[in-house]
Amino acid sequence: MIASAYYVDSYSCFRNAAIGFDSFTPITVIIGKNNSGKSKLLDFAQELCANTIDTAKHRTNGTATLDEQGLKSIFREGTSGGELGSYEDHWSGHGSKLIGCKVQWQSDTAGKIDITVPQDYHHGNKNIQMAREKYIAGALRRATTPLSNKTFRRILADRDIRAEPASYETNISADGTGSTNTIRRILTSSELDESLVRSTLLNGMQTVFGSDADFTRIEIKQHDGEDGDTKLREVFFEEPGKGLVPLGQSGSGLKTVLLVLLNLLVIPTVEKRDPSKYVFALEELENNLHPSLLRRLFDFITDFVSQQKCSLLITTHSSVALDYFGTCNDAQIIRVFHDGSSATASRVLAHFDRVGLIAELGAKPSDLLQANGVIWVEGPSDRIYINRMIELYSDGELREGRDYQCAYYGGSLLARVEFCDPESESAELSNLLRLNNHVAIICDGDRTASSGRRSRIKPRVEKIKEQLATIPNSYIWITDAKEIECYIPSQVWNTIYKKKGLPDPRVHDSFPDGPSGDDHYVFREISKTSFNKFDFSLKSAPKLTKELLEGKFDIEAAMNDLIKCIRKWNE
Repeated sequence: MIASAYYVDSYSCFRNAAIGFDSFTPITVIIGKNNSGKSKLLDFAQELCANTIDTAKHRTNGTATLDEQGLKSIFREGTSGGELGSYEDHWSGHGSKLIGCKVQWQSDTAGKIDITVPQDYHHGNKNIQMAREKYIAGALRRATTPLSNKTFRRILADRDIRAEPASYETNISADGTGSTNTIRRILTSSELDESLVRSTLLNGMQTVFGSDADFTRIEIKQHDGEDGDTKLREVFFEEPGKGLVPLGQSGSGLKTVLLVLLNLLVIPTVEKRDPSKYVFALEELENNLHPSLLRRLFDFITDFVSQQKCSLLITTHSSVALDYFGTCNDAQIIRVFHDGSSATASRVLAHFDRVGLIAELGAKPSDLLQANGVIWVEGPSDRIYINRMIELYSDGELREGRDYQCAYYGGSLLARVEFCDPESESAELSNLLRLNNHVAIICDGDRTASSGRRSRIKPRVEKIKEQLATIPNSYIWITDAKEIECYIPSQVWNTIYKKKGLPDPRVHDSFPDGPSGDDHYVFREISKTSFNKFDFSLKSAPKLTKELLEGKFDIEAAMNDLIKCIRKWNE
């Protein structure tokens, strides 16, 4: 039986709180300040892989969904009698009826297990129900997790790849020891395929570094010195115009990327084990990595996890990681906090949790400074829609965190900002061009009529439009419709609100956030007096398609122009 959630108490620095996982997703990002206890959660995951949790020392609790295989091991077909009654076959009368049942359990250090079974799965006879729970409790003693029996590979925050003497070992330690010798063995051994290094590893390096480097060859060179195998060997990379450059003269960022790719691409092949049988635990990859390189490394890792069906845990104190994985469907974010006496861990679920967490981590404008370009939007719901529309109209090519970054300007706050060269800026206004000179801005049209005074663009928007006209590779989309929600087609509104026959929003419809009067689409068509823009965007954006958006005011032309602008930023 496999647990879908698993916790133990009093584990290491988690003295006053349980440690564990609400769910086991392909990617788990463990985020928090230095010395908060992040690495202890990795220690816990390693014990889950090795099945070494000492239940005589730790109370456990968890959740498991009963499946046919597990149930048949305890409710045996062709067996009857005993505590379950003498008339019913244990499998057909009991076990088969529990398939899909989600049970919760708690166990003490003496091995006693208390379980909770949903009322829908209860037997009408109280004594038989107690017997059923006794059987299930017995199976839960042997419960495993999705990490059980997998190979745990770890990269420590304190890591390095150094010159090493030759040996026959092909093992890489968590601190990077053995990396050089592993590469040497693959390149020189008749029993190993050197294309694993010359092709697979080198291509992976080039994918991550992109235009920042052009690696054409990887070699191992022997340093002159003492005779015999005591001579040190070192990794060398060749780039055009530079020749072979020793790894020791390269930055720590190159070593980090190389160590990660050795673990992902090389070790499974050397150990003759499928990558899906691994759990990779990577500590603080942001150390010595430029944010743009870090994002490309995240791209590579997430693609690898998706393709190879392995598990990944990352510890970080970087807001870049939170921003990157915050909208990743395959990732969960766990926040670790230490109050001075005990560490606690909790899963970050809500958008506002993430916003607060970024502030706690000390996010600074440096994230925007390092981005290829910034798309300024009014608020969180606009960001959700714009990211989805860019995904659709670029056929999935462009992605936030890699090709551009979104930032909020806050609607009416637009009157207090400007986009201009430093020599022309006003002392009273914030010049957002100083953060990044590749900019696009998305503004609600806010027009409430087709002609007259109410059809005009607001002065603050007109000002920004004029400023962006003088900036190369910039773009502004002032929506033809009053608000971006006007572009959401009726099919999506019908699906979200479980209605039939709702019309498309009109070009001048308004969508006030929160409680409001009766002069808006949601009240008029759905009889709702309150509307949560962000909540609706989370539900509606995934349902948008290019076909549904076809013909929606100026959407196609606006997206094509925006995508063209983003591609210019990334040339």
